[in-house]
Amino acid sequence: MTNNTLILGIGNTLLADEGTGIHMLDYLQRHYPELPDVTCLDGGTLSFTLAPYIEDT
Repeated sequence: MTNNTLILGIGNTLLADEGTGIHMLDYLQRHYPELPDVTCLDGGTLSFTLAPYIEDT
């Protein structure tokens, strides 16, 4: 069994601190581009439509 980790950035980059999740995801992808068994997903302002991605990881 493999460990899969989902890093899900959620927020609105147009509205100040609400974009924190997206900015952090961008930072991680730039500084740690090869994270083993990690999926990075920009969820933006989506909510329940992200359930399949979360369920699969």
